[in-house]
Amino acid sequence: MGASVDSPDRTPEDELLSEIMGALSRTGQYLEEIEHSDAERISLVRRWGRQAAFLLGLHVRIFTTDPVRLRNGRKVVAVLITKQDAEIVSRLDRSHKHPDAAPDVDASDTA
Repeated sequence: MGASVDSPDRTPEDELLSEIMGALSRTGQYLEEIEHSDAERISLVRRWGRQAAFLLGLHVRIFTTDPVRLRNGRKVVAVLITKQDAEIVSRLDRSHKHPDAAPDVDASDTA
């Protein structure tokens, strides 16, 4: 059995990876506002954003905003899908609309 969200075996990094993957699958983007001085968290979000994209087979760009442009000197780290070919969009759309359906199954192929 897989670890539940509340499982003590699940690390914060695993939870972040799952959160980023879910956001990319649902909306095509992941955004997090972070204190400008928290270089470790910024690096972590960027690293797991790249990993999430790799695992989902997506092309992404990762941006970090200038803290001067936001209130309280915070930064936004954005992981955004940049290349959505028809196969990727179709796969994400199917998994979002029918999470229990088997992927790549065409009902017209069955007799």
